[in-house]
Amino acid sequence: MAEKLTVTAIPFFASEAVIGNVLVQEGDRIEKDQAVVTLEGKKGATEIKSTLSGRVTKVAVKPGDTVIMGTLLLEAEPESALYDVVNPGLPGFAATAKVGTICVQPGQDVVPGQTLMVLEGGKGTAEIKAPQNGTLSEILVSVGDNVETGAILCRISACGAVPEEVPASAPIECCHGEVVVLGGGPGGYVAAIRASQRGKKTILIEQDRLGGTCLNRGCIPTKSMVQSTRTMDTLRYADVFGVLGGIQARYSMEKVMDRKNQVVNTLVSGLDASMVKHNITVLRGHGSALDEKTIQVALDGKTVHVTFDDLILAPGSVVSYPPFPGADLPDNLTSDELLELREIPKSMIILGGRVIAMEFAFIYQKLGCQVTVIQRSDTIFPNMDPDVVAEVHRSAEALGIRFYEGTAIQAIRTTADGQKLVEFTHQGETKFLTAQVLAVATGRKPNLEGLGLEKLHVELNPRTHGIQVDSHMKTTAPHIYAIGDATHLYDLAHAASRQGLVAVENILGNPMEMRYDAIPEAVFTDPEIGLCGKNETQCRKEGLEILVGKFPYFSNGKALVENATEGFVKVIARKSDRVIVGAALVGHSAADLLSTFTNLITLGATIDQAKSVIYAHPTLSETLSEAIEDLDGESLHK
Repeated sequence: MAEKLTVTAIPFFASEAVIGNVLVQEGDRIEKDQAVVTLEGKKGATEIKSTLSGRVTKVAVKPGDTVIMGTLLLEAEPESALYDVVNPGLPGFAATAKVGTICVQPGQDVVPGQTLMVLEGGKGTAEIKAPQNGTLSEILVSVGDNVETGAILCRISACGAVPEEVPASAPIECCHGEVVVLGGGPGGYVAAIRASQRGKKTILIEQDRLGGTCLNRGCIPTKSMVQSTRTMDTLRYADVFGVLGGIQARYSMEKVMDRKNQVVNTLVSGLDASMVKHNITVLRGHGSALDEKTIQVALDGKTVHVTFDDLILAPGSVVSYPPFPGADLPDNLTSDELLELREIPKSMIILGGRVIAMEFAFIYQKLGCQVTVIQRSDTIFPNMDPDVVAEVHRSAEALGIRFYEGTAIQAIRTTADGQKLVEFTHQGETKFLTAQVLAVATGRKPNLEGLGLEKLHVELNPRTHGIQVDSHMKTTAPHIYAIGDATHLYDLAHAASRQGLVAVENILGNPMEMRYDAIPEAVFTDPEIGLCGKNETQCRKEGLEILVGKFPYFSNGKALVENATEGFVKVIARKSDRVIVGAALVGHSAADLLSTFTNLITLGATIDQAKSVIYAHPTLSETLSEAIEDLDGESLHK
């Protein structure tokens, strides 16, 4: 039976008031103490809050209505089906756990599998997920609380019956998707959303959290840590801007990691909700080929056989260990563990000198760890122009990062006192280096193990060792596509997303080819690096006659204002037709500024077309304009 909500108070004891805003509508779910309308009187305003949890069946007022005490505002049907979410216990059989992160708020709608909170213990963490659709009625714990196994953490007002456990002997279930996507990373979930938007019945298979490596263990969490170090940089150089007082600040790795987890969990929860919004069926389990038209998914207590009209393979990548003794020792760290450390090591050796290695090198050096980078190539970032590398190298050395480049690692060992030892040759000598921890950051490889690609008749590319695809993202098997790191063509999240869109368009019968000539690359070192198109070294190697324009940050007014004068902007154009073919930026906000050049290169813009754009003053974007003008030797402030 519906319950009524009436006016029980009017501001400043007036006899009447006017409805200001109606904050709910029929069909909305409301929680106890949720504001539903605002009242406005001559001397003030107030909110009327719900006295129950339920679903609104009738709204009896509208903005502008005059009401008195007892006026009916709305009617709601109470929902009494509450589901207790409890602490299931942590790995290692710990009796208690600490509430690390709470990812939702009371009154928020949740979907099955959505992360509600994260519990932490000495031997691991546990994500507490919503068991079903509903609304979070109340949270009974706070961040930092210690909770026992079995303790109630929160309550969900259920939308439908509470799910029962699936018996282990449950029979095999079958379902069919017009488009089935195997893998829920930035390529897979984007492809699934687009397919659903275009009217295809879509099934997404993912055994881990949505978002893939990028969101959960890569792009996003590392940038959260970068932002923590940048905040400290701002405090350390505050006196430059006239802010005095001897600011004393220190890092709390607990809070650095908690914020990182909160950012990640918020975005993952958003993806979970997006799947519901787009009517995408998500099967949370490991998928592998049963035959050329069927994927079998191992879920808790059952197996689902999924048939498809079209299949998109997006299984992502995993850490690749280099081929020398000790590379895969269990106490070696990878990027996964570097994102979970709750204490700052005194010293760290990082093997590798490309994006992952160098981003972590800057992060941990700034956190207070002595970082040493050991790189096989003669330089870090061996595929970048020397002037870009030199700028970052100079900044890294000024920060205190140590380098051994042009090395050959012989072995990694763990000493009797738990230190890590690396034996390597450098400049013709055998050398030994020790540190408290060692991180392997030498690259990633396609995650293809256990997929059963041979049953799908999908072949590998002998050069990349990823799945063989053409420019339409089609594999060697009909109606099967592959995208992202699994192809090992361009291991970037945004490249995977674009490949996913290309695959869907071709499934829909709209021919589209994947372009690789204008994919932007962003590296969050200090200073940042932004790249797109061809670089100067590549052009000269190909014998391409080019024009090069360059402009330094220190000649830009906004850069000087922000005390960010390191770096430069470089743009490259073909001499024959004056078309812009590449750009390299190194400096403050380089990754954000890069999009302008990405547009110019994608659209095939000429120097003269690019010159016609007006850039706002004073902004860092004026460095782009000046570099473009410098292609003709006409920079105004160089």
